[in-house]
Amino acid sequence: TTTTTTTTTSTSKAAAMESASLSSSASSFGFDPDLATAASALTLNATNLYELGVSEHQAMNVSWGLPMAVVTGCCYAVAANVASYVATQAERTGKSPPRTTTLLTDIAALAGYVVGGMIITVAYASGAAVPVVNATMVATNLLVNMVLQIVLGITYYNKEMRVGTMIFVVAVFQLATIGPAERGDVDIVEKFTAPLALGWTLALVIMLAVSSVLVVTTYDAPAESMHKICAWAISISVMGTATDNGASVFGMLRGVALAS
Repeated sequence: TTTTTTTTTSTSKAAAMESASLSSSASSFGFDPDLATAASALTLNATNLYELGVSEHQAMNVSWGLPMAVVTGCCYAVAANVASYVATQAERTGKSPPRTTTLLTDIAALAGYVVGGMIITVAYASGAAVPVVNATMVATNLLVNMVLQIVLGITYYNKEMRVGTMIFVVAVFQLATIGPAERGDVDIVEKFTAPLALGWTLALVIMLAVSSVLVVTTYDAPAESMHKICAWAISISVMGTATDNGASVFGMLRGVALAS
């Protein structure tokens, strides 16, 4: 917001200086200075209106980032618990669900993840801070997940689990006011070629390679295996980091850069 305001002010000053210059030039060439001044004033007003429209458009995009993160968290929670509920019921009754039910459940879960993924991608590209949007999405996902699992009887949540989840949600939602601000205008090439960025990218590539190998080697390990859990957690985290920041970058690309 500060960057946009500064840019708008600078542009308005430049337009005002140009207006005065045009009026002076018109007088020196024998044109009616009042007519030149009126034309310059129209140019200045048009410039101000354009910059105001850009500023409001950017603010509108950023303001939609957090609501879209909340919607995505709900989509992910519903998608996960639809499949979990069917699996839990089958385990409790000892009867496998009909093939049609399983197929419809998988389709519904996939649709929830796809829709949620598309919404959160737009949220990242809107200009909102990726850490704030991502944390809001995760907090919403945990809260809705807890509510659905309690209502559907999938999992029992004791007092400590409920309170812990609520504290985490409240803490994360405070990021909306105290967390990183929207990105503003950023030189992508400069940021991604900085030494720290190159080093972090290399570290992510190494972590992804190692975790991928561990995912393959622990494929047959039980679900409770800590090595398997850590391998999948690291792999998903690295891929999530890449896709989240990639989606954020898309919002800053224009023309040939976006097409390429």
